[in-house]
Amino acid sequence: MSKSDTFNRFILVGILICLVWIASNPVPSNNSSYQSPDINFPPFPETSNVVQLDTNRFAIVDKEDATITKIVVVEYDEKTNSLKKLTNTSVNFDLEFIFE
Repeated sequence: MSKSDTFNRFILVGILICLVWIASNPVPSNNSSYQSPDINFPPFPETSNVVQLDTNRFAIVDKEDATITKIVVVEYDEKTNSLKKLTNTSVNFDLEFIFE
């Protein structure tokens, strides 16, 4: 056995011992988990869906019936802990198809 084989074997055994040591140590449990800030959403109908568009932007989609859908986009301001309405849109999907 040459010196380089002995050296490689020593390094590999050292890496193996380090991996076993890392795997056997449990992760310390932190009782302080991430707490997201309370966001006070304005009241909206139960038929609505809230969709996150970006980190601080949400869309409230209210499908009133088969043809009318209302969409409100709000942005959460972290400095003031409030919501700001960005847009309010109504969409009418009342399409009439003519079959011949």
